Parts: sequence; structure tokens; C-alpha cells
Amino acid sequence: MTSPELTLNGLLEQISALPRGPFSPAEILDRAGWSRTMRRPLLNQLDTLVALGLLRRSRRGSYLLVRPLQRLEGQLQRRGNALQLAGTDGQLYALAPHQSLAALSGDQVNALLLPQRQRRRAEVLLVDILRHQQTEVVGRCQASRGATGCWLLADSDGQRYQLQLPPDSAPKDLVDQVVQARIQRYPTFDSPGLAELVAVLGAADDPWTDLPRIALAHQLPLQFDAAALAEAQAAASQPVIAELAQRTDLRHLPLVTIDGADARDFDDAIALEAQPGGYWRLWVAIADVSHYVASGSALDAAAWQRGTSVYFPGSCLPMLPEALSNGICSLMPQQDRLALVLQLDCDGQGGLRQTRVHNALICSRARLTYEAVQHCLDNATSDGAAGLDETVAAMLPQLAVFCDQLRQRRLQRGALDFDLPEADIRLDDNGRVRFVGRRPRLLAHRLVEECMLLANEAVAALLTDDENTGALYRVHEAPDAQALIDFQQFIALYNLGFNLDPLRPDGRELAEVLRQAAATPQAFSIHRLLLRSMRQASYSADNVGHFGLASACYGHFTSPIRRYPDLVQHRLLKRHLGWTTTAVAPAALEPVGLHCTQCERRAMEAEREVVALRSCQFMQDRIGERFSGFVSAVTDFGFFVELDDFFIEGLVSVRHLSDDYYQYDVQTHSLTGQRRRRRFTLGQAVEVVLWQVRLEGREIDFVLADLVPRPTPQASRRRLSRGKQG
Repeated sequence: MTSPELTLNGLLEQISALPRGPFSPAEILDRAGWSRTMRRPLLNQLDTLVALGLLRRSRRGSYLLVRPLQRLEGQLQRRGNALQLAGTDGQLYALAPHQSLAALSGDQVNALLLPQRQRRRAEVLLVDILRHQQTEVVGRCQASRGATGCWLLADSDGQRYQLQLPPDSAPKDLVDQVVQARIQRYPTFDSPGLAELVAVLGAADDPWTDLPRIALAHQLPLQFDAAALAEAQAAASQPVIAELAQRTDLRHLPLVTIDGADARDFDDAIALEAQPGGYWRLWVAIADVSHYVASGSALDAAAWQRGTSVYFPGSCLPMLPEALSNGICSLMPQQDRLALVLQLDCDGQGGLRQTRVHNALICSRARLTYEAVQHCLDNATSDGAAGLDETVAAMLPQLAVFCDQLRQRRLQRGALDFDLPEADIRLDDNGRVRFVGRRPRLLAHRLVEECMLLANEAVAALLTDDENTGALYRVHEAPDAQALIDFQQFIALYNLGFNLDPLRPDGRELAEVLRQAAATPQAFSIHRLLLRSMRQASYSADNVGHFGLASACYGHFTSPIRRYPDLVQHRLLKRHLGWTTTAVAPAALEPVGLHCTQCERRAMEAEREVVALRSCQFMQDRIGERFSGFVSAVTDFGFFVELDDFFIEGLVSVRHLSDDYYQYDVQTHSLTGQRRRRRFTLGQAVEVVLWQVRLEGREIDFVLADLVPRPTPQASRRRLSRGKQG
């Protein structure tokens, strides 16, 4: 009969079961039923616990427990370059260096809380893996040292490890191919894992391979199952006009969609009518996706699994199959479509007075782009309206006036208007990056945003008093008091400030800071720093309001093609109006909100990684070139520089600041040289040279132009060439 395996988890259970007082290794071996051959591994484990401060060892070789063992559970998460444990208590814990458990990001684990060292974050020792999150991985195949087979170099949230593919499934022609594989045996510190081949995604040097690789690494589904596709095709084949008897015919309205030039899923259309007495009537038509996606269907399951559409430069992973998202649910021009239409009657200052909901049939008058709308607004002549329906051309200037009223009302109540740029990444036909810039922010963008904000608030207000229906709110809690205190101390350096009440922060004061900062060179940095001081928005059945929008009641309703929470809100609204009985029960809305929040953040992480990778790819052939930029963030390990000509950010490390010893000031967000007093702070203009690009780490390194180290950047070219695949 073989003895039980010696594990750290088993050892801790034995120690916990012992009476208080010294114990010997032999006593542990006997109690656990471990053979004498386990004595040396046992001593190693005990000595590790001594080094961690949990046990004390006497000269006679016995051990004494210093304090009761405290266990906790949580999930491993990647933060920067290290794994951390997010405990179920809401706290983050660092991992102790003495780890003998090879856990992966996303794993649910059991851990042991260690004595906290001075000025250090609380640390834990991993004890047991309760559940693996990763079942399938994506990676690049490498040649095996043996005669057959391949190794798979996998990547899980930035954590790299090796899996072996069996020789019969991994021919040599898979080398330098990116593949999807299913884990059969998880890697440990002693041995690599084992995986079976699922699919070959493409060559590692093909840019289009990056997208499925990153998507699968973030557990984003790439394909719809056959049942969902079949339901989508059946829904798309339904004649729309057959629904007219059950719908209000609103095809006479001059509704238009306004989207980006490359958009293909049009889920909202708007029209504005001036009313007698200076009043307004805004029509907001939203695709009736819930008519086609029944609760509990295969389509619903697919949408639930995804939670949101994910947008990458040049491509999209839709929440719904294209037969719906780009077809029957898309409000294409001159096509009859089913929609939920909000009739929003407002006063002459944009104040909402009445909301009516129509179960309607509509027909979009035109598909407009932001650029076309802006051109019409900028050129109030017949030339500016060229190609537009006369009614639409006349409506757009009125829409600009109305939306400005809406915006002024939001700002007056304390809404924060973060005007930060988004990346504009342009690819060639082969998927290679040809430009990384800042997407222009036009008045036309604001028109759509203001209309959607008003519509979202209106629907949330309808649902909020209905206890039988409930609502799924988009909530944004007030910022942490300490974060605001830190922000207040920083902006005081620029003679800006506000009267802070840490217990009741006022968005109007913060909005005034942003207004004052607009005329300073530090405007961008102040906007970004305040944004980083904010909490993340989320979905919840508990209405705590939306601090950033200064809204007491807000939810998402206007994008059911690409956001599952909006689809849920559609079903809730229909139940509230008595049009259906199938919707999520109020008691089940909170877990729905949690799931939608997790899906949203997963998608955001994947989108950010693709942007970071494309930025690195754009810069990798520019090593040694000089750029102008400004300091966008400062840390104790260096400062980040954003370039003027490109929307690219990289790090100037303190190890490359060779002219002095630099010290970080957390209050002023600055680095100052101790001898020469040279200082780097937010918004400061600098000249830098591109020193290194690390595709695998999605990192760009700059050096100051006047401190270019030796050897010359050609050394960095050699380092880059050894790791070009990302």
C-alpha cells in the first residue's frame, strides 16, 4: 500500500490538528501516514514555513507554531508584472516568493496568510488550487529538442509557461504557428503541462493571427455554435412587415443613424421635431433585439456568454451573429425595421417632461457618418447639406442646439466631461499598422451621446419605481476620499482647487476644476489623473446613482445589439409596459449585473492589449528615431511619455536617467534629481529617442534625447530581433 502524497495543504492540515506545543517531523510523518522517505521533503517544507515566520525551530529539531494558521480563498489576477491574489474579502494580497505551486492567472486558490512585514503589502503563500479557470490556451509552437513533437509556449494574462503537444498531434510544420490547445495536465514547477491540439490559428508573423490569439487568451469566444446560428438565420428570414398589425407605424419620421464610417451595426436612430412654444420632441429608435433573441434561447445563451461585442482595429467579435447584428436588427437606411421608439418631450431648456414608448415599425431615412454631420453643421449652406434629405438637413442644426441644452443641464448638475482622446489605428490590407493617432472628437459625436444619455435616463426612470419589474442600473460610486485628497493636493500646485468634503464629494466642484484646467498645459494630465481617481462603473440592481454623469437614475438601453445589459433592460421595459411576461426576475438581477460587469472588463482588457500590441508593432521599425512628447504619468520607476505626432506612450526608466539620482514625490507626481535638481512632472515637454520595443510585454522604452546611453540603439535592435513575435 502506497503512502499518501506529501503536499503543503496536507502538511498544514496536520499541523492544525496537533495540540499546541512543540512537535517533531517524526510525529507529523506518523500522524499523516507518510513514509520515512518523505522525511527530507517534509523538512524542506517545514524550513520554508520557518523562513516565512509561521514556525519556530528549536536546537533539538522540534518545531513550534508561532501563531494560528489563517487560511483564505481568492482568485489570482495579473497586476503589472506580477500575480496577486484577490481575496473574497475584497483585499489584494502579494504572493510570497517561496511558492511551490504553479498556479495560473484566473485560478481559484486556497492560500495561507503570512505575518505582515513593515511597509509591505500583506503576503500569502499558495496552498491549493481549488479550480482552474483556463481550460484552453493559445500560444506559439516551438521545435522540440527531441525528434518529434512540439512545445506550446502559452500565454495566460501575461504569464508565460510551456505545454507539451503529443508527437502524433504536433508535426514539425506546426513550428512558428499559433495554435489553440486544450489543457490535459496543468504545468507544475517540476514539469511542463500537457495539451491536445484544438485548432491552428495561423502563422505567428501574420498580424491577423494576433486577434484570435488575444481573444482566446481572454476567454472570448470566437465562433457561434450551430444552434445559435440556426436561430439567427430563422429570425433574419422573418418578414418585418408581418408585424405591422401589432406595431405603431412610425415610418414617416425623419429618423437617421449617425455612426463611424466603418460601422456596420446600427442599433439607434434619432429624429428631432421643434414643437410650439419652443418645446422639443426627440424620437430615439432602438432596434428591437429582444423580439428576435428570446430569453432562454440558444441565441440568448450565446449573447450571455459574450456579454458585449468586442471591437479591435479593423475587426469585431460581435455579441450576436451577423445575420442579426449586421442584418435584421441593424437600422439600415430605407429598410423597414422593428424598434422600440422613445418619444421624449422636453421643454425649451432640454428638461424632460414626458416619456412615451412605442412598439413600432420604422424606416431610417439616411445612414450618416460623424464626418458628414459635422460638415453639414460647419457649412450652413446648400453645399453643406449636399446629398441630404431636406428635412434631415434642416433638422441637424436644430439637433445641435437641443443637444447643447442637454449638455449644459448635465454640466450644471455636476456631470464630469472627460474629453480624453481615443486611439485611431489604421491598418493596411495585410493587417499591418500604418498609423496610430488620436481619433478626432467632433460636435457630431456629442449629438449622439447626449441623445443616448437622455434616453437611457428616461427608461431607467420608468423602471425604477416598479418593484415588480426592477431595473439593471449603470452605477458609478463616488470616488474614494483619499484619492480625492491626493488629487486636491496635486492640482493645488497649479493654483487650482476645490473645497473638498471627503464624505460628500460634489461633482460640480470637480467639473469646475476641469473647466479651469482646460486653459493650462497640464489639462490632459489633470483630466487623466482625475479619471484615475474615479471608481469603475458597473452594472447593479441596486441604484446608487451615477457620480460621473451626476445622474440619480441611469441604465443602459440604447445598444442591445452589442451589450447584454441593454437587452435585459429591453425585456424589463416590455414587462413593465405589459407587453411580455418573460424577463429576469428582480431577485436575479444582481448576479446578472455582476456577470455583465465581468464581461465588459474582460472585453476592455482584450481591446487595450490589442491597441498596445498594434502600437508596439507600429514603433518596432523606428528604434533610434527622435520624437517630441510630454510627460503623461510619473512613478517611482520612471515616467511615461506620450508622443505629439502619434498616440503612443512609452516609459523612460529611472535606470536610463544617468545624469543623477532621481527621487519620486508622490504628492507632486514628479521625479527630481538630488544633485542637479532636474525635475520631471506631468505635462512637461520632452524630447526622447526610441530605445526598445518588447512585443511580448506590449512595452515601449524611450530614453531622453540628451541622455542616450551606450551602446547605441543597434543593441536594442538585436534584442528586438530575438523576440519579434508578439
